Amino acid sequence: SVRPHAPPPAPRAPAAVRAGARAGCDADVVQSLSIGIVSRLCAQPVLAEALFAHGGGAVLSAIGTSDGVAFSARQRLLAGAALNSASRDDTLRGALQPTLELVATALLRDVGATAARSSEALSPRAHDTSFEMIAMGCRTLARAALLPRCHAILRHGGTRALVAVVACSDALPVHCTESALAALVNLSNEPHNQLALVAHGLWALLPVVHAPPSARAFELAAGTLANLAANPAARAQLY
Repeated sequence: SVRPHAPPPAPRAPAAVRAGARAGCDADVVQSLSIGIVSRLCAQPVLAEALFAHGGGAVLSAIGTSDGVAFSARQRLLAGAALNSASRDDTLRGALQPTLELVATALLRDVGATAARSSEALSPRAHDTSFEMIAMGCRTLARAALLPRCHAILRHGGTRALVAVVACSDALPVHCTESALAALVNLSNEPHNQLALVAHGLWALLPVVHAPPSARAFELAAGTLANLAANPAARAQLY
């Protein structure tokens, strides 16, 4: 008779994630590597569709909109990058748009704290990650602002977050300010955002026009004001 084979031994967890061995540090490393892998996979449309069919979008959204405690700034940035990559696929773009807007707004959530820390003696990597989060959030909202439903960005808090970036321009890299202004000049074509910007954004826009950090920043800020002036209801408040 044939003797039954013994079951194979249970696989051992990789040394980096065995319980008790630098658990907190190792968990952070494993999370970052996992999110990074997903971000790379999302650059391939077929793989992105498969990932999102199995709930990948909800996971990335939860990471990107987290409060920064459960997930690090770098992990949130990677999640945003993954969603941006996936949104290039025509099949996913429409369904992902609300999620992208929420994640992009969340990436800008701590802009005030980031600006306040910009003069602190942190590692260059810490500053770079924070600035990358701001720039990515702004670029994502700038693209979203070109779509017909861009009034939703105002409802999600994105317009207010972009104004906050511009208001902190003295403490942020110029490319962050320019990215925020690029989003605002796109939003300033939409009636709801026009009224909101006249009511709550002029205090941030006018100093940029008066003392611009770059020629492009001046053009974008001036273009935003010109778009606002095109709305009769906004024009009365503007002048």
